[in-house]
Amino acid sequence: MKLYEITIKHGVETPDYDVYLKFWITAENEIRARLLAQKMGGRETVLKEEKVVSKEEKVAFWTDVSKTDCIEFVSKEEKVVASSSYFT
Repeated sequence: MKLYEITIKHGVETPDYDVYLKFWITAENEIRARLLAQKMGGRETVLKEEKVVSKEEKVAFWTDVSKTDCIEFVSKEEKVVASSSYFT
């Protein structure tokens, strides 16, 4: 599997809450990675608040290349690709 980082492009408007800003996804290809992000997305994947929203009224967001960037990470060697810590 390949590792993909999918992020929202600068300047793209999203709702004020319940929004994913970034996904790190392992998938066979970029299309599958974007589809998984779309499936797991939050309020950025539904129609505007003024309209009645049902599961059938999803809109393309993470699969839309004009709204999101997708970077594929490939490495031939072992390495740490992400870490998090808290020091006091």
